[in-house]
Amino acid sequence: MGVLDTLVENPAVSVAAHVPTTADGGESWSLDRGVCSTSPTKTQFTTIPANGGLATIAANSADGVVEVDVVNSNGSNTDLFGLVFRGVSASSYLCVLFNSGAGGSVSVHSYDGSYTELASTAYSSVGTTLTKLCVSFNGNKIRVWVNELTQIEVVSTINQTAVRVGILDRGTASLREFTNFRLGTKNENFDIFAIEGQSNAGGVAVADRSVDVFDKHVFSLDQTGAIIPAYYQLDYIDANYTRFGFCRTFFDEYVPKDLQSGRYVLLVPNTKGGSGFQGGYWNPGNSLYVKGVWLANNAVLLAGDNKIIATLWHQGEADGLTEEAADAYEVRLNAFVNTRRVDIGSVPIVAGTIPDSNLVSSTNIQVNGIIQTVFGAHPMAYVTDLSGLPTMPDNIHFIASSYRTMGTRYYTSWVNAAANQPQQASLSMRRRK
Repeated sequence: MGVLDTLVENPAVSVAAHVPTTADGGESWSLDRGVCSTSPTKTQFTTIPANGGLATIAANSADGVVEVDVVNSNGSNTDLFGLVFRGVSASSYLCVLFNSGAGGSVSVHSYDGSYTELASTAYSSVGTTLTKLCVSFNGNKIRVWVNELTQIEVVSTINQTAVRVGILDRGTASLREFTNFRLGTKNENFDIFAIEGQSNAGGVAVADRSVDVFDKHVFSLDQTGAIIPAYYQLDYIDANYTRFGFCRTFFDEYVPKDLQSGRYVLLVPNTKGGSGFQGGYWNPGNSLYVKGVWLANNAVLLAGDNKIIATLWHQGEADGLTEEAADAYEVRLNAFVNTRRVDIGSVPIVAGTIPDSNLVSSTNIQVNGIIQTVFGAHPMAYVTDLSGLPTMPDNIHFIASSYRTMGTRYYTSWVNAAANQPQQASLSMRRRK
């Protein structure tokens, strides 16, 4: 099952004797080649053979996410390091190698006695000293992230035979430090959250990468239903809205308070900027509605003990653009809630009010009141009061600090919805004039 390992130990021991921080299935490390030791601050190869030092841990599925942080102390272009996916034979594996020197690149290789490059690309660096290297694998499709940005995608059947995953160093001994290893596969037990609506549900702010980092227990689906890392750029439908939103702070609350041991969070993002009921996106049978139901139900069907916990929804601005759309909004929103609970189950649904700065037209004010009325009337539903949160100059999208506050407010609303608490009257009656 899942492995979360700081790759540090005090006193220092060989990596083969190191006990992972969390290993749900009792997984343990094996030193395949070279000499590799843990210490109170890092894991490091101190002896590296010609074909690279290699340490691996059991994987319970060929589909999932592997991630590690690396501090590189050598700018040499010839010193490669990264992640490996090993088959039954220790001499046959797929490796994703990173080079953080001048002209740095990330490359995918097969190995069966010798290395064969399958693909490579220059990487988009956000600093070259500390590197987050991540690979997601789904059947024969492999995606590589460097510093939380997608760098390369390749197709290879080698991964489909992987039974172990781990770290590889082909450079000079003691120049590379590995920490914070993560392995999550489709066999984990997931608490599933659907993220749906317009652009404010996905978020458009620029992240502060020193703080806007998801908890290690949080993973995501992409638009094909494959498990990928949950980074600040979640895999939403609309490429224009793939920046920072409210989710990170929501799960900063949820993971330590509500996530049970041996379980993980799986996000199901399904948002599109400017999408409304009037435009034919969210009515039952429309494209986004159908896609969201398909993604959520397929997440439940993954191999583990999975359950949908909630829908986190923010939408309404698009239906406040015309009187026709605003007048039809209450009927359409009720139909969305009722039909969705048939299609994915009667789970809590949390919504949010339209930003104050966007409540300038009578139709937006009308829609904002309908959001409060509809979700205030349904069981296990709650409206999050987003009043007072600053927006960007467009008066539509929240700024980064507002998204962070939005996440904590949404969490409180989820607690209330899950407990089937009645909506506060002060909010349900709040309508700007």
